[in-house]
Amino acid sequence: MKAKLLVTACLIAAAVGFATYHARLQISTRLWHWKHGDVTKVENYEVPVPSDWLPEFPDDPSLINLVHVSPSRSDGPMSKTGVILVSVMSSPIKDIQRWESDERDFFQNLGVQDVQEFSVQAKNERIFCVGGHVLGHLVPNIGVTAVSFQCRSNGLLSLTYTGPESDLDQFRTIVSGIRQ
Repeated sequence: MKAKLLVTACLIAAAVGFATYHARLQISTRLWHWKHGDVTKVENYEVPVPSDWLPEFPDDPSLINLVHVSPSRSDGPMSKTGVILVSVMSSPIKDIQRWESDERDFFQNLGVQDVQEFSVQAKNERIFCVGGHVLGHLVPNIGVTAVSFQCRSNGLLSLTYTGPESDLDQFRTIVSGIRQ
């Protein structure tokens, strides 16, 4: 009887441990939002953090990563997880049109034929983005359908988005909510 009880307790503990490990990112995300709310700071910029995104803070105070965490996603291919790198540059770009042209040329030289461009208005800065289905061109035959965009503002912001195309609207919403 004691052996059955011990085995049952071990199985329950293993199941709870597995469930907790499997949901660790969702748990971390909820705890972060409970403690900090829905906004974080990168230098003097406030960056919105939706409830299903988890900020990661490298040692550099001018950088932050936002990782899209969702129960329907897995730790699998890169095409399932959106990542936004937000960084604050030391000086603004002098010629944003030249930057856009250089980025477009860079992506076209990689073989990306569907280079896309868009801009988003944050409170005090306009953010220009260039990119497309880059990853499939960089690493052929891996079946990744993710997109990647490089973005710069007419101020100090630099952003990189890599992830599923379906997260682009949420990326635009996050970017448009950045405040200085």
